[in-house]
Amino acid sequence: MGDPERDRVMSVAMDVGHSVDPRLAVEVLTDLVAIPSEDPPGLEHEAALHVAAVGRSVGLAVDVVEVSGGRPNVFLRTGSGPPRVLLNTHTDVVPAGEGWTREPYHPAVTEGRLYGRGAADAKGSLAAMVAAMAALARVSGSVKGEVFLAAVMGEEEGQLGTRALAASGLAAHWAVVGEPTDLRLVTAHKGTMVFSIETHGKASHGSVPHLGVNAIQLMSSFVNRLTSYQNDLAGRKAHPLLGMPTVNLGTVAGGRCSYMVPDRCVATVDRRILPGEDPHVVEEEFRQLVETCRRADSRFEGRVLVTELCPAMETSRSSDVVEALASACRLHQIDPVLVGWPATCDANILVNDLRIPTVVFGPGKLETAHQPDEHVRLDHVVQAARIYASLAVLLLSSDQGSGGGRRHAETTSG
Repeated sequence: MGDPERDRVMSVAMDVGHSVDPRLAVEVLTDLVAIPSEDPPGLEHEAALHVAAVGRSVGLAVDVVEVSGGRPNVFLRTGSGPPRVLLNTHTDVVPAGEGWTREPYHPAVTEGRLYGRGAADAKGSLAAMVAAMAALARVSGSVKGEVFLAAVMGEEEGQLGTRALAASGLAAHWAVVGEPTDLRLVTAHKGTMVFSIETHGKASHGSVPHLGVNAIQLMSSFVNRLTSYQNDLAGRKAHPLLGMPTVNLGTVAGGRCSYMVPDRCVATVDRRILPGEDPHVVEEEFRQLVETCRRADSRFEGRVLVTELCPAMETSRSSDVVEALASACRLHQIDPVLVGWPATCDANILVNDLRIPTVVFGPGKLETAHQPDEHVRLDHVVQAARIYASLAVLLLSSDQGSGGGRRHAETTSG
């Protein structure tokens, strides 16, 4: 026997999802891709103001909050909470770079795909979220709670916008971060640690190298140890969604000219960490690699510095937001596939710092992001908008906002 209340909620969620205006989603995406909001150097201002203008035009409450140097976060709101659903994505894009077969900031549609820098990462998600918010604003009186869209700056370089959002004390019961997941549900992503390894030698004339100590050759000893370390990681226990931790030697720089023995060499290493891995333990592993080099060669002098740390993220598959998002996907004929993500995004701040159950979900493929001829399927942008809208209805029409999440939201400023 069916549950009449559940059936009613599902029907409302479907209706609200189907009320999304596809033209609005495509128009917002096209306008945003035409704005070169590159980071670096941090040119989000125009894109942020455009999001704010669209938000006002469709009846949403809008706040523009500068984070630094003319680079604002933009917040769109409908309804009133608690409970609160947070939609989060970013206005910045990586620089266009070389290799494009079309103009990166002249959005064009070919075979149902819109091409341009940021189309997948993450203006497709942003446009879908704006269109979903517009649909939700039309029914804000029929569901209890608030939907809050945070279009943040600085995600690509240091996660500055969402860090500022977290510092403001914002709370929510559930969150969805818009990133190019190809409409799959990401419940876990790897974290990132970036290490700077520096070796020090002794300069001398290139014709008498025995009078110096070659810092590049010392670095080669570390690189060899790094290869062994990589093999060790491959033998560790795999995460069911994310697989193995990885390490990548990204850059090596040293020396001034061919006729001098280099006295300094610097390498950068990217280490992807899994949920449950302790960053302090990972840092100690790198220090032990350097110490092993020192024990093998008394001339070896080196140091380890962590230059970037973005922790991993994981949300339980049984979390309310995961189950509701899966239901919203089914309402719109999308198979709710749960996957892990090898990249890192702002979800880690929401989960680890704010303790908000979070799923990463959006249109576009990660494989096209940060690449020439970046693109996104327009039908997936529309589908994402419908799913975001239905998800909010499912969450806010349920009693799932009670309990620990609600206490958190009511005792923290929004």
